[in-house]
Amino acid sequence: MTLKQAFGLAVLLASAGGLVWFYVFLLRRSTDPSRFLAKSALTVVLLVVGGYGIARLMLAGGYIAAFGGIPATAVLGIILTIIWGGDIAGLFARPFENLFTGGGDPPDPEPFYSIARAKRQRQEFDGAVEEIHVQLERFPNDFTGLMMLAEIQAENQHNLTGARGTVERIVAANAANPRNCAIALNSLADWHLRLDRDREAALQCFERIRDTFPGHQVAMEATQRIAHLPPQEMLDQQAERRKITLTEQPRTGIRNPSEIQMERPEETTDEAVARLTGHLELHPQDRDAREELAARYAEDLREIAPAIEQLEFLLRQPGQDRGNMVRWLNTMADYHIRIAADVKSAEAALDRIMKKYPKSPAAEQAGRRRMLLGRELKGKEKSRDVGLGSYERDMGLR
Repeated sequence: MTLKQAFGLAVLLASAGGLVWFYVFLLRRSTDPSRFLAKSALTVVLLVVGGYGIARLMLAGGYIAAFGGIPATAVLGIILTIIWGGDIAGLFARPFENLFTGGGDPPDPEPFYSIARAKRQRQEFDGAVEEIHVQLERFPNDFTGLMMLAEIQAENQHNLTGARGTVERIVAANAANPRNCAIALNSLADWHLRLDRDREAALQCFERIRDTFPGHQVAMEATQRIAHLPPQEMLDQQAERRKITLTEQPRTGIRNPSEIQMERPEETTDEAVARLTGHLELHPQDRDAREELAARYAEDLREIAPAIEQLEFLLRQPGQDRGNMVRWLNTMADYHIRIAADVKSAEAALDRIMKKYPKSPAAEQAGRRRMLLGRELKGKEKSRDVGLGSYERDMGLR
């Protein structure tokens, strides 16, 4: 074989390979592969039969070739155009169509839980569990399905052991997703409190969130749940059925206020401060207690330094969300204005918002408030003057 022949053979093989690749590409892109294969078979038959007939006409030469071969070739071309015209046009038009339709690729498969939800609503809990397991066979780590399974086990089948096992499966599958782990463990803790009256088991769930994801927002939320856990005695009392005695009352239409109101001993400011301080010694990261203590210091005792200290403690804690941070700094600025009439300290608090969250809505609001602090201070002073004048007039001094 000469070099020229080898080169020609290589070109022929490359062309054949390119045609085969292009055909497979079109077959995969086709919306109806069986129809595409049928048209391919018809095309082969037309090319073989028509090509053979046209070749004989053309080889005859003369008028036969001119008035027979050329029209036959045109007819064959028209037939092939009718067969493949739509596919060829779609090949070029589909990229522009995909710009509006999002592409012709099928959507990603997703689990289907409508049947399970419907059976749960009909109280067919075993059937709902079976339907969930059918979906979990295809999507074994699907968070939605596993949480639904745990809910049915705990709330409907009263199988807290099974629900605990499902939650452990969720935690193992979502080790890199703190939010999903926290949702599962928080739900398990709620079931322990509500269904089992087991404070210790719930506490273990919250402590697990706190210790597994330190510094994350879910850890801070778990710390708040720990600080507000009810004592075991309260849970035991809720579990007891209370007997209610109904007595006939005269139908006068008027009820004794003692029947609808409970007398609660009023708590003095000093007692509240002592209670909150003792609570914070046990649960130092309790947000609600520290905010209440800061308000007691500022609003009741008019002591701004310890109030600011409580807010600064909260600001230093890791895992706090933006909303709380902005609210505490705004509260700090409010105390500086209303209690101490200290514009510079209020400006410094608002500057911290703008520095920590630049180009955010919170920073824009802080900037607008900073510009109006002087007017805000004058408004506080004016309202205080009006109050003093009214008091003096009521006392007969004016």
